[in-house]
Amino acid sequence: MGLDDLGEQLEAPLGVDAGAVPAYSSIEDAEGQANTSATSKITFDTIKEFSDPPQKWFDDPDFYKKVLTGVGESANRVHEVLVAYLKATDPADRNVYRVRLISSYWKLFTDVILMAVDDKKPTPKLLMVRFGMLLPNLVSDEHRKMISSIIFDKRVDEAVWYTDEWVALVGSGQVAPLASDEPIPTRKNNAGGAGGGSNAAEMSRLQANLDKASGQFEGFSSVLIELEQERQGLMSRLNSSIELVNKVMPSAILPNILEPFTEEQRNCFSEIMEICRALSILVRNLTNNYDKLKEAKEKKDEIEENIKQLTGGGDGLMSQDKTLVTKESEKIAQMVHMSVGRKGNHFPILASQFFSANIKQVATRENVVEVLREIEEIDPQVFRREFRRHVHRIPPHVILLPCYGSYGLCWEPYERTNRATSRGRIAVPMFPRDLRIAVVYAIADLRWNQAKDKAAHYWMEEGLTGQFYQWFSETKQRGDVRLSFIENYILWITQESKGMQKLEHEVRGIFWRTMPFSNERKEDLKMRGFVYDDLYKKDLNRAKML
Repeated sequence: MGLDDLGEQLEAPLGVDAGAVPAYSSIEDAEGQANTSATSKITFDTIKEFSDPPQKWFDDPDFYKKVLTGVGESANRVHEVLVAYLKATDPADRNVYRVRLISSYWKLFTDVILMAVDDKKPTPKLLMVRFGMLLPNLVSDEHRKMISSIIFDKRVDEAVWYTDEWVALVGSGQVAPLASDEPIPTRKNNAGGAGGGSNAAEMSRLQANLDKASGQFEGFSSVLIELEQERQGLMSRLNSSIELVNKVMPSAILPNILEPFTEEQRNCFSEIMEICRALSILVRNLTNNYDKLKEAKEKKDEIEENIKQLTGGGDGLMSQDKTLVTKESEKIAQMVHMSVGRKGNHFPILASQFFSANIKQVATRENVVEVLREIEEIDPQVFRREFRRHVHRIPPHVILLPCYGSYGLCWEPYERTNRATSRGRIAVPMFPRDLRIAVVYAIADLRWNQAKDKAAHYWMEEGLTGQFYQWFSETKQRGDVRLSFIENYILWITQESKGMQKLEHEVRGIFWRTMPFSNERKEDLKMRGFVYDDLYKKDLNRAKML
């Protein structure tokens, strides 16, 4: 059955203009045809452009037809169920078709992404994958105009990715796939493989090794950057001292000699010796880490060359086995399910009644980066991790999910093959109830998982999770301790940071010590009430004891 006769059925239940319903009778006959680890950046980029002028992406009357053409059985199935869903008048029947449509859609999603992920421009298939736009008739003119004003290309140098971009990174071997319960392939269990499966297993093994080598390379790079900054500081002090020593005035008594060194100049002698000793130690550190950097670079280059040979030398998805991409899209569907939640709206297709036409409430790349920047200003240590006695700033990869989800989530706190310097992976629904809360929720989940993983078997006793768990147990709280932490962290970021006391006294103390605000914010908060002033004074007392 085609959709050319569904104008009336579309208009009534959905309340949108159905005048441009595509003629679509036979799908197959219609046409017959990254920065992945530790970073030296201090903070997130300041966003200057949040949108573009509206584009004509959805003006094509054959948009729906072009999405489904050439895809295969999954497209036929979605078309069939969607027609039945839109024509059904009985609520019970509509609910049955709705459930079928959800499962059918995610099979279609996997098939379409295989065809669209290499596209460099906003084709109908790519827009379906990125935004969930399958049938533009379900979306009002106002909503279409808003969606088409989202900046399509990546202009922000941050690890925030639309779904198609993320899958393309995985498919081209630039980042490791999302973690699963499957074991990492090894040479031993690859030995008997053949064909596409063998290539996929070998690619997974190489990617795991590349992630580890890249993590080591980025880790040593960050260490060397900090050591170089230290060297520049010492050299600046040394040059200043030498310059001061050289400023000796001619004698007023004997014209052929200079005045004796002043007391300030004589003090420079000991300072110069101290700087030279520090430089001597620093040089050994620099040399040692630079040698390790070269080793990591050689290993990284070797693995990249092996991947290049395996993929035939191409950079795009079409040049390699697509099994990785299929598995990654299946994990994306799992993330969508988790983000929406049991009681959320699992309807997978973009429709006007389910989301706001205000672009400020949509999880675009630019909006999400802006919220992340605000969170880091409040919680300065949120993306800090220590490696080789140096603290590195490592923001997570953020995947923007094409769904109406209520919650952001942490899929993994960092890559399992590189715990030291790799980025974590979090996801944010593109059309949430509250954008800021969805992002803060994901960051809270990330913070909990990283702290729990760091404490390992002692997570109920040590560190942030240990302190929070002990409060949770002693006060006989109910429910999931992780969810309780997330709820309290949201209040910490959105309310307590502004001086509004919403947390339990003990929880506020735990967060104040383990996830401290910046000194400037503490200075401001201490003026807003006795509670914060008391915490501030305790900070001063602890500092005196160190």
